[in-house]
Amino acid sequence: MLKQSVDPTTLQDQEIKWDARAQQFNAIQQRDAQTLPQSVSHYLHTRFPNAKSVLDVGGGSGRYALHFARWAKHILMTDISSNMIDYAAANAKKANASNIVFEKVDWYDNTQTKRIQDNFDIVFASMSPAASTIDGIEKMMTFSKEHCAVHQFILSEDTLRDFIVSTLAPPSDTPRYDPHNDRQMVQDLFNMLWDRGYSPEVKFFSSETTQTISLEAAKDQYAHAKFSAEFGMANVLRTLEAYAEDGLCHVTKRSVSALVSWSSNPVHHLSQGEKNV
Repeated sequence: MLKQSVDPTTLQDQEIKWDARAQQFNAIQQRDAQTLPQSVSHYLHTRFPNAKSVLDVGGGSGRYALHFARWAKHILMTDISSNMIDYAAANAKKANASNIVFEKVDWYDNTQTKRIQDNFDIVFASMSPAASTIDGIEKMMTFSKEHCAVHQFILSEDTLRDFIVSTLAPPSDTPRYDPHNDRQMVQDLFNMLWDRGYSPEVKFFSSETTQTISLEAAKDQYAHAKFSAEFGMANVLRTLEAYAEDGLCHVTKRSVSALVSWSSNPVHHLSQGEKNV
């Protein structure tokens, strides 16, 4: 369910959480293939070829901003975590992407968002709390000259990760919420925009890979702070050892994500009479 707004205490927790996870998150992003950000960027550039400026809200360590920088003249990337901003800036410097500006911004704090003076051809958010509520999406549109886009995973399977969770998570009548398996968010966003007279388009991206990694590499990738805090490091390590065969882990990953994009210009709204036809 797409909520109206976000709990301020949740945002404080998010800042602390992502500051703590920034180093590990950046390392994962640097290690894993960047085909999805490249595909999303290419699609937006193809759909909106005249766009010259992009606001990337909640951009993390900058993996989307770096691809936008290849065709847009100006990118502003914001994030609630100062540590994430530091890693994103370092990644941009390494890539010689001098057309990206970075700012630490709490999207739900009007005092902070007032510092954003420009409007942008595209306002973009991927897996960001900024795009998880109606208030956040409405604010995205206030900074948009023309277009908005929200990228959301709707399916994410990882046989080793899922084995750890299914083995160690306590039984519960309430399914665990996983933001990478949230089909409802995309449905709610589409319906909200449609009901308001916008004409959103949805583009799906999918991938599936199978790889074999050593048990030591699996420990490096999966025995991370999030799992250790939830399940205990010793339990995670024992579960990885139970999964391995002859010191090797065969891992299949499958993902499907949706990019919802729409024109934010009021001229594209339907009138009330048109809505009722």
